[in-house]
Amino acid sequence: MVSAVAYPDGSQNIPPHNTGAAVDLFLVDSSGTMLDFGMDIYRWTETDPDLCLTHTPCISDSAMKNRRLLEEVMTRAGFVNYLQEWWHFSYGDRFWAYLSGHGHAVYGGISHQ
Repeated sequence: MVSAVAYPDGSQNIPPHNTGAAVDLFLVDSSGTMLDFGMDIYRWTETDPDLCLTHTPCISDSAMKNRRLLEEVMTRAGFVNYLQEWWHFSYGDRFWAYLSGHGHAVYGGISHQ
């Protein structure tokens, strides 16, 4: 199935989430409670930007361990992390292609003829 995605700003600069090429995620324990990642992901716009950095020195060892686990699992699955947001992972967009050494993105916009 192919679905069209509108260009939000009228340009070809298509956000990777809109193409299915990026996901935001975190890990939970067996009861469904989010593991400690050093910040409340649901309040990221109100959070010190340094806490959003994947490898920030501003969090506990436990929170950093959880971030490393998430990054390791997603990297093994072929995703790349956007280092400004520990929760953001891409696969198939231009950022992924650049960091993983692929010659082109897999996902992008489509144009109607």
